This record gives sequence, C-alpha cells and structure tokens, in this order.
Amino acid sequence: MFPRLFRPSAVLRSARASTRVGETPGQVITIQRVRMFRARNIVRSVFIGGGVGYICYHLYSTAVISPLIRHLEQEYASLSPKEKVALAKSAAEDDGYFFLPMPFTTRMVDPEPYKGTDPEWKKFGEISKDKALQEKIRNDLADLSKQAASRSPDLLRRCGQQMTVRRYWLDIDFPYGPPPTFEQSGLLFDDDGIFWASEPVDSLTVMRSRKILWPTAMAQSTWAYTSTMMLQHWGQVKTMFGFEAPQASSTQLAVSEALARRSLSSGRQTADGPPAIDAVNAVTKTTDQSQTEEPISGGRTNFLKDMATSVDGMRQMAVGPWMEFRRKLSQSWKPTKDLPPRGSIMVSGMVELETPRAFIVVDVHGFWDPETRKFPFASMFMKVRRIQMKVQKPARQ
Repeated sequence: MFPRLFRPSAVLRSARASTRVGETPGQVITIQRVRMFRARNIVRSVFIGGGVGYICYHLYSTAVISPLIRHLEQEYASLSPKEKVALAKSAAEDDGYFFLPMPFTTRMVDPEPYKGTDPEWKKFGEISKDKALQEKIRNDLADLSKQAASRSPDLLRRCGQQMTVRRYWLDIDFPYGPPPTFEQSGLLFDDDGIFWASEPVDSLTVMRSRKILWPTAMAQSTWAYTSTMMLQHWGQVKTMFGFEAPQASSTQLAVSEALARRSLSSGRQTADGPPAIDAVNAVTKTTDQSQTEEPISGGRTNFLKDMATSVDGMRQMAVGPWMEFRRKLSQSWKPTKDLPPRGSIMVSGMVELETPRAFIVVDVHGFWDPETRKFPFASMFMKVRRIQMKVQKPARQ
C-alpha cells in the first residue's frame, strides 16, 4: 500500500515530459541598433541656403563695398578740377575694366628659367667678367652689414660703439631663373561682361597677408605663456596638498637677499646702533608684526588696500609667464622679407666686424639689383653667428 501511495502519478509524469520537450538550447542574442532619419526637405534646405547667402551678401556689401565706395567718392570730391581732368584722361586711356579680387585665391607661379638671349643673362655675363664691380658689390654688402649691426643696441652695449669691417668671405651666385611671382584670382568687370581672371600681386603684400592670417609667432608665444602659467599653478596646487615642499622662486630669493643686504649695511653705518643680526631680526619682527596686525575674519578691512594687494599678487604671478612670452616671441618673430627683383644677383657669406671689445661674425645674404645697382633691404637676411670677446673674464667669481 505504501509503495503505491508514494509512486508519482501519470499526470505529473506527462507534465514533466512536456516541459522537457519544450526546452531549447541556449543561443547568443544579437541586438542591432537602427537609427531612423527623416527624409530631407529639399525646399527647406533651398530656403535656408538662400537666406544665409543673402545675409552674407548683405553683410559683405555693407561692411566692405559700401565703405569703399564712400571713400572713393570722398577722395574724388576732394580733388581739384585739374586733377579730375587728369584722372578722366587716364581712365579713358585705360582698358576700361574693373578687377575685384577674391580672398584665399592667391597662388605662386614658378617662372621659366632664363634663356641665353634674355637681357638678364647677358647682364650676368658682363658682371662675371668685371672683377672690379664684383669687389665693389662685396664691399657694399659688408658695409651694409656693419651699418645694420651698428643699429643694434644689444651689440653696442656688449661689444662697443665703434665697428669696422675686419674681413669677409662673400660669394657671388648667378641664378638660373627669376624669383617666383604671385597671382590672385577674382572677377573682371569689362564692357563685354563679367569674367573670372587672374592678376599679378606684389610679393611683399602677399607675405604680409600670410603673416597676418597665420600668426605663427604670436601663437607660439601665447602657447608658451599659457603652458608656463599652467605649470606654475600646477606646482602651487601640489604644494597646497602636500605632494611637494614649498620652494621659493628666484624673484622671492632675490628680494629677500636685497632686503638682508640693505639691513646689514644700515646696521654697520650706525656706531651705537644694534649689530647686523639684530637689524635682520628687526626686519623679520616688523614683517611678522605687520602680518599679525591684519584683521582676523569678522573685523573691518580696507577695500583699496586689499585690492592693491590682490593686483600686486596677480602681477607677480604673471612675471614668469610674461618673460617666457617675450623670450619665445623674440625667438620666433622674423621681419617680413620680400622676394628679390627679376635679374638680381645673390651675394652670400660671412662678414667679420671688429669692435673695441669683441669680434663679431655675421651671416648675411642679399640680392644686388643691376638696374638700381643697390641691395634691396627688404630681401636681405642677417644673423649674428658668433661673438668672441677680446678680454674674457670668469663667469663666476
């Protein structure tokens, strides 16, 4: 009886069997993400693009074209009758077109090399046979180097006032081709219609425009200032949290040494006064007393005094970054150089100058123009190579 009582029933066995049959093996479920986009409204895009184009055209005409037209009208109104007649004659002699340059369309054009029949190449042949003229060209460049070095206040203060050319090593090279030129594209308004054309541009104007649009020297100097300021603040934060011991800056050390020397000298000058150590202690006590006399939180404060203290602190904080900014700017800043004129001759080498206290070696290269028989200063390059002092003193006493 008891075995039959504890035997599982047929209903339970059938339920378990159905459960086993319905089980399926485990599988990896892959979830695919789908992004839904709305259909682009072409009419809306056309209206938005047209509106933005109209706004840009209106701003350009208001900010550029209208002031230019007003300036031209004022200049024309200020002319005398004779000048107006001369301007009308010159306008009649012109081709009668107006060129409107477009920004960011300037490109450099490499000209073809000289031919044997070109006048520039014939002039090179004449100069190569004239030894006296070559020596004069070298002497002129050496004198220009001396004049440029004489205008440097740092060299005059370090080396002396009187400079003379001691010797030079200068080579004359005849280029195979003229320097590159620049062209800018724009709209050409003519009697026959409007055309897309190109006009030559002055190379010096292109160089200045590039320096304004891409201020590399200013960007490097600003980055040096910012990085120095961030490093300075990072050091203060680490000192505040105890990761590093506080270190006095070079400026603070110099100020403290100057105060100590001043107090020592004042202590020695008085016969009956306290000794120098007492004077230093007096300065320290005075500083501590001035610090302890400041009101604690809750007392009355002087707003102007606190503001002046804050301004002085900010000024001292910016001394190091500002010096780094000036140092980087002096290293990276270079004056704008122009390309040499067509048919010019390159003269390069070193010039040694002598002063009462030193010898100065200058790297120089310039371009001599046969037409003007001069060196265009805008295309010259000069740099101090080395300075040798006649009397050397030890760097440390």
